[in-house]
Amino acid sequence: MPFDVFAICAHLLEISGAYHHILAKMPGRPKRVERQVNVTDAILDETARVAQAWRELDLKLLSPRKEKEYSRWIQQSGIRNLFEWWRELFVGAGDSLVFQQLVSQSPPPHWWELALKLLMAADQAAAGAGFEVPIDPDAVRKKKLWFDGFLGDWFGYQLKKAEERVGGKREDAHHPVSITGFRTLSAMAGDLGAVLPKARTPSVGCTVRSLSHHLALLPPRGVARGLWLPYAFSAAPPDEGHLNLLLIPFPYSIPAQAFGQACRETDCRVPWGFFEVSQAWLKPFSESTTRLVTFVEALIREAEKQVDQIHGIVFPELSLDDRCYGALETALPRTFKSLELLIAGVSRKTTDRRGNFVRMSLFQKDADGGEREHLWSEREKHHRWKLDAPQIKAYALEGRLSPAVGWWEDIDLMSRRVDFAVFRRGSVITGMICEDLARIDPCQELIRAIGPSLVVALLMDAPQLKVRWPARYATILAEDPGSAVLTLTSRGLMTRQHRFGSNQSRDVNDRAIALWRDDLNSEPKELACGLGAQAIRLTVFGTKVVDCTLDGRTDETAVAWRYANHAPVSLPNGRTEYADILGEDDQFVNNCT
Repeated sequence: MPFDVFAICAHLLEISGAYHHILAKMPGRPKRVERQVNVTDAILDETARVAQAWRELDLKLLSPRKEKEYSRWIQQSGIRNLFEWWRELFVGAGDSLVFQQLVSQSPPPHWWELALKLLMAADQAAAGAGFEVPIDPDAVRKKKLWFDGFLGDWFGYQLKKAEERVGGKREDAHHPVSITGFRTLSAMAGDLGAVLPKARTPSVGCTVRSLSHHLALLPPRGVARGLWLPYAFSAAPPDEGHLNLLLIPFPYSIPAQAFGQACRETDCRVPWGFFEVSQAWLKPFSESTTRLVTFVEALIREAEKQVDQIHGIVFPELSLDDRCYGALETALPRTFKSLELLIAGVSRKTTDRRGNFVRMSLFQKDADGGEREHLWSEREKHHRWKLDAPQIKAYALEGRLSPAVGWWEDIDLMSRRVDFAVFRRGSVITGMICEDLARIDPCQELIRAIGPSLVVALLMDAPQLKVRWPARYATILAEDPGSAVLTLTSRGLMTRQHRFGSNQSRDVNDRAIALWRDDLNSEPKELACGLGAQAIRLTVFGTKVVDCTLDGRTDETAVAWRYANHAPVSLPNGRTEYADILGEDDQFVNNCT
């Protein structure tokens, strides 16, 4: 399989250090005597022919009765080079040291070029693999890639197992199914690494991830794991279109009582403790979630007065619990047929373990264009939030948490995983939680390798201003691997800052609840939600771009998502009709302005 050849060769090129000696052909550049692997036009043509033959393999030729036809195909198709490179790499150079300390004038080891050719061919052969994985047998037969059948069978089996866990066949497509997606496409041992599909190739830097367009080498599973959800029930929507997102900065008010001391260490030179967050803002929904659903539906209808339809809804970190999220993911797709995405921070895992999670629901069209199929994934935060003295004072929490103590978020750090989901034909989305955006390891290693088209970071934070930390780290991901980044926080903490803390808002633009940064615009875009508004409608658009690898191969199927426009969403009589949802602090500040 191309995935296994890629895994082996990418691993060898990385641990040997060979990858940074690879150079694309540059006419007119003087030839160096130092060890380099120069990728010539001949190598590009040769690997492209092998990849094409590999993609077009007819599995019927593997039958013992087709031995002559198979032999003829190997001789005529160009695939023969694949076997020759493999034999020469592991038979001819099998006893070579992987890493060698060489002087700079030494020629590169012969096996470097062999491993590179195999990697290039495997990467090109796997173009498009894992994005649209049909589970319907008729759809599989229409696909051109022979390995799509294997991927579809496996994913269909996982879906069946997921349905059995919730009591057999789903009653309808809206019944949510948590499914184990692809953790790897390769048979490579998980303690060595994994291979998943890839969306963007970085345009800067010199790393192993700069060598491939379609496959990503991931770290060992003990560092962090990836989970990949393909588009499985029909052909995915095209990338060259717009995406209308509704950003809801709930909670609008956060009382001081929401923060409390869990425990504290006193017998140490640097005092520290754990704090916990209770979701007091969910009190209006303690008896029934109907009011929350009604509120969100009203916001969607108001937002759709500005655009043709809403495709996705995003809530901030810790905004909902499992019950509230479940009510929304069940009710909203029934009413709004265009809905493709729901992303939110939740406080409780479906296994009833408290924590800090990002949940992502995908509403995929089925083959006959009827009801949307509903898949979802959930992963937990990788880093604890630390509340220090400046933050405690800014949010006026001195009466709950001592500024003399360093307070850490009281959550367990269990499984480190990053979930990726295909939401358009060549577009991939992933969710992050607050500190995960600011900390480089471990999840960002996976994000940089796969290069998702869109990264959504859910925060419980102050205003999303271009001078603050979220903009700085969003810029890093926008440059490498080229992802668009959306950050979203609730309005609650900035309302506390305005009412009680040290940072009072001067105008509507201070209430920047979100920030957008893409690969084209170097200046982050602040998205403000003034006191009279309850949400933001953000429109972005997908466009084809050309990515280039270190070896000089181009990919014209890559997709970049870029900012189009945004506008606040205000409900008529929202301040009175939904006063309980907006909360006391938000209402107080509104009345004072």
